[in-house]
Amino acid sequence: RTAGPLRTVVHGQTLQYSMTVRTGTGFTRAELKAAIGSKLAPTIGISLDYRSSVERLRSNVQRLTTDKAKYVIVVRRARIVINAGDSTAVELANATQVQSDYMPIVREMQAIELR
Repeated sequence: RTAGPLRTVVHGQTLQYSMTVRTGTGFTRAELKAAIGSKLAPTIGISLDYRSSVERLRSNVQRLTTDKAKYVIVVRRARIVINAGDSTAVELANATQVQSDYMPIVREMQAIELR
């Protein structure tokens, strides 16, 4: 079961709010193509948005690849052949369900050089 919907990172639209960072409505197809298939995304809690913006592409692709690395795949039925990508017994024993906000948005502070 997913920990919650994974949302994109977007900036405000107007000049006054352009420095604020908030959650968006969903990932575009180009962002999903870098990490996850567009048909698989809704089944694992990733929202889709077909409108796109070039500026947010790089940060959201990084967010998707980080999310994909944290997945633990649990096999429901015992199989003789283990598929690539299935979690091992050690990973399943160490896995815990996330109870708080999943991957919260953290604003990056730019370093300012003093004279």
